[in-house]
Amino acid sequence: MNRPTHVVRHATTADIPAVVGLLAQLLKSDPEITADAATQTEGLQALFASDAVLFVLEVEMVVVGFVNLQSIISTGFGRRRGVIQDLVLDAAFTGQEWGEVLLEALLAEAEKRDFPNITLSINASNAGALRFLGRKGFCASSQIPMVYDI
Repeated sequence: MNRPTHVVRHATTADIPAVVGLLAQLLKSDPEITADAATQTEGLQALFASDAVLFVLEVEMVVVGFVNLQSIISTGFGRRRGVIQDLVLDAAFTGQEWGEVLLEALLAEAEKRDFPNITLSINASNAGALRFLGRKGFCASSQIPMVYDI
């Protein structure tokens, strides 16, 4: 497949407006979170100040995808493990293997960091993402995430 000019690169604070736009698309289908540019900007700024890894996918010099990898310390594994908080593509770019390009960069970074595994939460109604992640080797966990609102 001949792809347009593209690059996966580390995100910068200059990417925040584009990423906020992508998150707004993602959050349209999330019953637990409402898209709010100021709130998502605040969250992204906090990620930039942390040890998280943030990648963007640019196609023809336009940001069309975003993923971030955070780490938590697992007492069970005795070391840090990875957590994907957001993996999002502009709706116009889904189904074209761009998610795979973005995810491969993230998985390479996780290997570099010697994470034993990576987890993510996904809306059960997102059938396309579930199929995609299954093809990439992700599987359902016996653990069920639960939320307690404070």
